[in-house]
Amino acid sequence: MQQLQYFAIFIKKYHKFPKTNFMQLIIKEVRESKKLTQDEIVELSGIKKRTYVDYENGKSDIPLSKLQNIANALKVNLFELFEGYNETLAEMSQNSLLTKLQFENEALRKENAELKKDKAFLQSLLKPNDHDKSQPA
Repeated sequence: MQQLQYFAIFIKKYHKFPKTNFMQLIIKEVRESKKLTQDEIVELSGIKKRTYVDYENGKSDIPLSKLQNIANALKVNLFELFEGYNETLAEMSQNSLLTKLQFENEALRKENAELKKDKAFLQSLLKPNDHDKSQPA
C-alpha cells in the first residue's frame, strides 16, 4: 500500500509515469492480450505513432493524460492499468534481486551499445582525413 502512496505522490507532482517503470510493459501486455496492433492503438488514442512506440518501448515518459487516452483505446479503466502496474511491482518484489538486476543490466547494455556507436561516430569526425594530412600547415 505504501508503494501506491508514493506512486500517487509522484503522479501528482510530475503528471507522468517515468520511463524507468513497468507501465510500458502493462500497456503492451494489455494491447497484445486484446490482439490490437500499435497502429490500432495510435488511431484510437490520437497519439502519434512514434510517440506511442516510444512509450511502449520505455524510451519516453507517459503523461497521465496520454495514459488515459491509451486506456480508452484499450477499452480499460485507467485504474485497471494501475492495478496491472501494482501487480507487476508485487511480482518484482517477489522475484529475486538477480532477476531485477538482469533486467536493468540488459537495458544498460543497450544504452552502452548506443553510446559506443555515438563515440565511434564522434571520433571519426575528429580524425583528420588523409587529404588534410597531405597539405602543409
